[in-house]
Amino acid sequence: VGGIFREAVALRLWNFLGYPTPRTSFAWARAPKQWGDHNTVPYTLVEVYKPDWCERSFGAPCKNLWEGYGDIRSLAGNCQFSECDDNRVLAFADAIDSTPWGPGFMTALADWIDWPSWHKFQCLSWITATGDDYIHNSNNIVIAERADGKMVFLPYSTDISGGQEWYPDTTLTGGAPIAMGCQLDPQCWSGLLSTCDALLDTYEAGDIADTIVTGVTGYVDDNGMMRPGDEARASFLHDWYAGRAGKLRGATVWEATPCLSEFECQDEPDGETMCDRGVCSLPPPRCDVDPCPENMWCDFEGWCRF
Repeated sequence: VGGIFREAVALRLWNFLGYPTPRTSFAWARAPKQWGDHNTVPYTLVEVYKPDWCERSFGAPCKNLWEGYGDIRSLAGNCQFSECDDNRVLAFADAIDSTPWGPGFMTALADWIDWPSWHKFQCLSWITATGDDYIHNSNNIVIAERADGKMVFLPYSTDISGGQEWYPDTTLTGGAPIAMGCQLDPQCWSGLLSTCDALLDTYEAGDIADTIVTGVTGYVDDNGMMRPGDEARASFLHDWYAGRAGKLRGATVWEATPCLSEFECQDEPDGETMCDRGVCSLPPPRCDVDPCPENMWCDFEGWCRF
């Protein structure tokens, strides 16, 4: 979906910033019945989430690993091992559903969630603009239960990242239950923002565009895998990642106030904020009045969204 570069760039960036990810490379693929005996096509090659990945990434086997989409409860029956204890993911979903959003949310779920890992997960989804995920779209989701019983969310659908046209930008805040609960818990929200600050410091020091992005696009070029249009995509991604940290540093989310209702936003200085995805923020354009600006879409409530 996102071209040949995006998934490899995003996963290598997540890993550079300290998050366990699958390894990536590139390969020539053949399909003789469809393409003939002598035609090959360049493909992105991504390691799958399996037991050996867990042992390499966490230093110990995972108890369970599920992959799917939508609500956490729907992961039951979608085991990525030969066998999983689905009662564990169902009990995790029950714990989330029974914990009120707001102060104490983080503490109440501390036995289930590795919160430093979650904070990184949410920040990295924002930094790389991986919008078609559990946090932002209640979609692609992978959860590993580590040996210590903590549930860890893993990057998935990272080909839709880096300014890809379906999600040209992605907010830090999300509408998933864990994200909302954290955003409304001052302790969790503060930890999230501190984590994002630290990750952006490392991002800026790493010169990402000229190391990771150029490394990936250069490898594809050196191996003769560039297709028509890939040069333009490579240039776009270089510029997008080069300017990403500066853009996010200035994001208004850093001053956002957690909220549960419009009433909690009435005292904001500008007097125009709304409660959107758990934080007071300026409202997006209305698409029931005028067409959405370019690269935005009209949601079911009549707001223009990235």
